[in-house]
Amino acid sequence: AYTKECMNTRFSASAVHSQCVDDHANVPKPAYTIPGICDTGVTAILHPDHENFNETEYASKGIHASRCLASCCTVDWYSWTLYGNVYVPAGHIMIDQDLPEGQNKASYGSVEAAKAACEALGSVQCFGIYDANCDGASEESPVELVASPGLDLDQVNESSVGSCIYHMVLGSGTTTTTTVAEQCTWQLNISNSKLPEGKVWKTLTLEHQRFDEAFRFSGCDNAELPQASYCLGIGTENGVRVLKNREGHGVGTGSCCDSTTNKVIAEKRISCDGYLDEYTKHSKKYLTSTKLLRGTTYTTMAEAREACLRKGTKCWGIYDDKCDSVKFLLVDSQFNITSEKMMESVQGSCVYEKMPVS
Repeated sequence: AYTKECMNTRFSASAVHSQCVDDHANVPKPAYTIPGICDTGVTAILHPDHENFNETEYASKGIHASRCLASCCTVDWYSWTLYGNVYVPAGHIMIDQDLPEGQNKASYGSVEAAKAACEALGSVQCFGIYDANCDGASEESPVELVASPGLDLDQVNESSVGSCIYHMVLGSGTTTTTTVAEQCTWQLNISNSKLPEGKVWKTLTLEHQRFDEAFRFSGCDNAELPQASYCLGIGTENGVRVLKNREGHGVGTGSCCDSTTNKVIAEKRISCDGYLDEYTKHSKKYLTSTKLLRGTTYTTMAEAREACLRKGTKCWGIYDDKCDSVKFLLVDSQFNITSEKMMESVQGSCVYEKMPVS
């Protein structure tokens, strides 16, 4: 009670003569200023209580560490750079001590999950992410964390199957965004020189490939692919033949790398962006021109089907004016076309609905 009485007396408006106090309601409050440090791309690099707080990431930027900087910024902590055709030996892969020996590589079923884990560890411990074949991550084929330090990107061995590494660096960096217009599933028929010409030796189904992809056998692998182990086991020192896409990424394997050769003798797209190259026909139906994609007129059904598949989710289907196979137009998917929304056609026009992957 005495303390409260003292404060009320000492700091009462009647006892203190100050323009700031007297005009308090009209005095503008100072604006919060974000520290200039934030312009460098630095955020909360390590917890302030971390034993290496003063010696690591801040020092690499020539910045004096300060605990008050640990939460002042809103920009990204790290940026990522993709390096292609990189082979990372097993000795550089991070080990998760909580997992059983032999199954304890730090691996993730998605690239985003791996990035989050690497950023949480910080660049002191995590160098980046290794993606064998550079085909993305899945539970069956996960990506792995690369431990820091020890990997010199200027001195790494070239991958025979197009593997890649996502390198994590301090700061926001420069981000380049690549929009992938199509993600297609291809079916390839492969030949074997030991069989009669034109006979199919095996059929491969390849997911997550570009619409305009090209495939060919190029080179051999005896270190990175599990199929190489079989070939080495039967005495083929060069391992297994590698099927690569346009970017040089390994997407499949052929026969053992001896005198036997392989070729792609047939290929077709099964689906793109979740839609099959298959259509359901709605006869005697009509769509107004507002439901069609501008500048998408084709003279053959084959051309229209290829164009619709190329556009992925943007193309709902194909409209055949008068259903006489003379003029085909693509249907815009943004209008959520259903059979109930189609009008009856007096000219006998028809609509082909592109079917989704079930």
